[in-house]
Amino acid sequence: MFSVAGLDGISRALGWAIVGALVLGMLAAALSAAAISTFAEEYFLHLVFNAAQSIGLVITLIVSTYIFAPTSMLYGLLFQDRVARSIETSDYPQDAPGIRVSGLGPLFRAVLALVGLMVVFIVTALVAASAGPLVGACFFVCVAGALMGRDQFVSIGQRHVSRLEAKRLRKANGWGVLFAGISTALLLVVPVLNLMTPVYSTILMTHLFKKVACASSA
Repeated sequence: MFSVAGLDGISRALGWAIVGALVLGMLAAALSAAAISTFAEEYFLHLVFNAAQSIGLVITLIVSTYIFAPTSMLYGLLFQDRVARSIETSDYPQDAPGIRVSGLGPLFRAVLALVGLMVVFIVTALVAASAGPLVGACFFVCVAGALMGRDQFVSIGQRHVSRLEAKRLRKANGWGVLFAGISTALLLVVPVLNLMTPVYSTILMTHLFKKVACASSA
């Protein structure tokens, strides 16, 4: 049985965890570069040998998460309502919980979003090949973030208002939706953690929609 208990706290700490992991990685790289000179040559070669033995498994794990992460946006629809309802009832008890959007419309739009994401992947590879990996990474995060933020915000918004009203709120708060989408895209490029993208995005957009809707009605 899927449980969403604690996912709200996890999502709020996830951004700090990613930043902390990057900082620790940079520190570890700097320290290892300084410490290697103090290691015995035999010990260093032993570490390299062990790392080489496991490199195949590591590469397989990383590649598999990048393959399955985009498609996780599809199966995320299966429990999106459950995650969103849990956040709504626990953090916004004064408001009525949203209504699940039924029909093939959400699935069709999710498939279109997945196709769009695949196109972004392909274009990113071309940009990275011509302008460098850093430019390619920035391009992917911005474009994918814009697509994912737009689709997810409207998807969550439809639980409470019409699709046209959800689109209006998205356009009126474009920068906030964009930055939320970019944070989701950043998670998408982190191996293993990217499999949590649908849950993280649902939690984030639920909070964002509630704040936007409250400000709009004030």
